[in-house]
Amino acid sequence: MHNESGEGESRDAFLRLMEAGLDADSEQGASQYSPEQSLASERGRANTHGFEAFENFNFQNALRHAALDRTVSLPDLPWETAAWSFIFNDDHNMLSFVDPAGSFADPPMPALPGGADEVLGELVERKKRSRQIDPAESNFSRVIGHKQDVAWEEKREADLQKSLMKWLGVIRVWPDEWAVCKELSECETIEASCELVSHYFSGKAPATLVKRANSMIFILEQGHKLGYFFPYTEREFYNLLKTLKAAGFKSSRLKGVLEACTLCRYAFNIESLHDLTNSRRCLGAIAMAPMEKANQAAPLKVSEVQMLHDALESSQDIWDRVAAGAFLFCIYSRARWSDFIHGHSIELDTLEDGDIAYAEMHVSVHKTMFASARRFRFLNLVAPGRGIHGGDWVRCWMDSLRAVGINPYDPEHGCLMPAPDSYGHPLKRAVETEEAGAWLRLLIGEHVNKAESTRPISSHSLKSTMLSFASKRGISHQDRLSLGHHSHPFKMADVYARDAQARDLRLMDKLIAEIRSGYFCPDESRAGRFHESKRLKVDATAQVETELASTVGEPDDDQNWALLEDGYDPSVVPDRQAEVEDDHVTTCSSSSSESEVEREVVVRQFAPPTAPAGYTFVKHSKSKLLHYVEDGMLRVLACGRMKSDMYIDPGVLRYDSAVCHACQRAAGKD
Repeated sequence: MHNESGEGESRDAFLRLMEAGLDADSEQGASQYSPEQSLASERGRANTHGFEAFENFNFQNALRHAALDRTVSLPDLPWETAAWSFIFNDDHNMLSFVDPAGSFADPPMPALPGGADEVLGELVERKKRSRQIDPAESNFSRVIGHKQDVAWEEKREADLQKSLMKWLGVIRVWPDEWAVCKELSECETIEASCELVSHYFSGKAPATLVKRANSMIFILEQGHKLGYFFPYTEREFYNLLKTLKAAGFKSSRLKGVLEACTLCRYAFNIESLHDLTNSRRCLGAIAMAPMEKANQAAPLKVSEVQMLHDALESSQDIWDRVAAGAFLFCIYSRARWSDFIHGHSIELDTLEDGDIAYAEMHVSVHKTMFASARRFRFLNLVAPGRGIHGGDWVRCWMDSLRAVGINPYDPEHGCLMPAPDSYGHPLKRAVETEEAGAWLRLLIGEHVNKAESTRPISSHSLKSTMLSFASKRGISHQDRLSLGHHSHPFKMADVYARDAQARDLRLMDKLIAEIRSGYFCPDESRAGRFHESKRLKVDATAQVETELASTVGEPDDDQNWALLEDGYDPSVVPDRQAEVEDDHVTTCSSSSSESEVEREVVVRQFAPPTAPAGYTFVKHSKSKLLHYVEDGMLRVLACGRMKSDMYIDPGVLRYDSAVCHACQRAAGKD
C-alpha cells in the first residue's frame, strides 16, 4: 500500500510539473511548440547527421503534449451494462435494439458438410424422433413437463403484466401526436402506464394480448429492415406484406399482424389505421391457399370413450384414474380444457336412491365470459351421471380425487386436475392443454406424440366428441349451439330461464341412452348409424326416453315457420282436432250433467289481408310492410310515398302481414 501511494504521488507531481511548463529552457515555449512541426523540421537533418538531429529536439514538450492529450474513461458499473440496464432502467424501450439506420443480418451459420437442406432435414428428424420408452414409466411422468409451479390465477396475472410491458414498448415507437402516446407521456411511473394500457384492453384475454403484441413487434422489426417506419401508409403496408409473403412467412403469421393492427385501430381509436385494416389488396396479399382438409381435432370414438371409463375404474395408476375422470367430465359437459381447469369444486345432484344424476361445476373465468349472451354470468358445466358405460363414473372420479389429496367439494382447494410432480404429489399448477392432449392419447392407445398418432387427437377432442355425436344424430343447430356453450340469438330467453341447461341435459340423456342401447352408433357410416332392431331394447329409462323421443320427433319452430310461409293453415289438422275432441277436458264441477256435454272445439282461422277493390299490394323489401297501389298508378302509393325499387311483389301473403295504416285510411276515404 505504501509503494502504491508513493507511485501515485510521484505521478501527480510529474503531471503538475508538465503543466507548469518545464520548457523554460526552450526558446520557443510551450504555446508556440507543436510536435508535428518539430518532427517535420528535423526530418531532413536526421537523414544526414544521424543522432545529431535529435540534439535540438524538445523531449519535454513532446512528453507534456502526450500527457495532456490522454483520454480518461471511467469503467461501466454493473447495472449500467447492456444486460442489467434492461432490468434497472425503468425507461428502457424494448424496441431500442432496432436501429433503422443500421444493417440487419442473420448470424453466420457454420459451414457443415452436406448442405443446408440435409442439415435441416436431420434436425427435423431428430426433433420428431421419439425417445425410448420405459414400460415401467408412468403415463404422467411422460407427459408432465418441468414448468414453474404457479396457480392458473398467478399465471394469468403474469401473462397480463408481460403483455402490458410488450405493448408499452410497441406504443413508444408510435407518433407522439396520437392520443394514447400523449396520455402515456403524462404517466409518471411504469405502474401508471401499465394501468392505463390495461384499461384500453379491458375484457381481452392475456394470452390474446401477448400474441397481438408479438405480431406488432414482428411487423415493426421487419418494417425497419426493409426501410418502412410506422405508421405505414396503405401502399407501404401492402408492399411490406407482399414482400414478407414472398420471403416465406406463413399466411397465419401475417394474418396475426392484420389482427393486431385491427386491435390497435379499435382499442385505441386510431383512425389512420382504418385504411390498413380494410384494404382489400392487403387481405388478398396474405390470403391462404385453398386447404384440402380442415386441420381440426378429431372427436373420440365410442370405443375410445369406453376405454376412458375402463381406465377410471380399473387402472393401476391413481393419476390415470384422476385424468380419465377429468376427461370424461369434459366430454359429457362439452367443456374446453382451459375452462375446466378454471373450476374449483363439484356439486352433485342425486336421485332419491342416492345415485348421482348430474355433476355440475361453476366457472367464472372462461372463454366466452365477455360475450353478450354470457356477460357477468358463470359458465355452468353439467355432466350426466350415467355415461355410455352405464356405471357410476362420477363417484369413481370423486374417490380418485380424494385418494390423491384433493377435496372435490371444497372451492378453496384449487384446480381439480393439478399436475403431479415426479413423486406423484399434486402441484399448484394445472395440467396444461398440450399435456392433457398427450395424456389423453396415451389413455386411448395412441402415440404420445401428436404427429405420430393415427388421428389428430388433442384436448379439444373432448369438447367436440358429444357435439359431433349430436350433429350425426340430427339435433338442431340451435340446440347444438346451446350444448357447446356458444352464443346464440336466444340469449334473452336464457336470462329468464334460471335453468338454461334443462333442455340440453334432456337431449344429452336421450343421446347417451341411444348410444348405450346400441340403437345409435355414431362411429358408423351414414347408412348404418341406426339399428331399428335395438330401438326398444333400452334400460330402466325407457319411459323417459319415450317422452324425449316424442319431443325430439316433433317439428321444431323453424319447420313450423317454413310451413306457415308456404301457405300452411294451422286449422286444417284433422287428426289432431280429432284427438282433441276425443280427449276433451272436463271441469271439476259437482254437476255430472255438465261433464257429460261435449265441448265444441272452436277452430280459429286467421286469413291473410286482402286489398280493397281497385288496389293491389306491394311489399317493402326491408320492412316487409304492405302498401296499397291504386290501379293505373305506377309511381305513387296510396299513402303518398313514391314507389321505388325497394317495393316488390309480395308473393304469398301471411296471416300476420302488416299493412300501412296511411294506405288503409286513403283507401277508406275513396
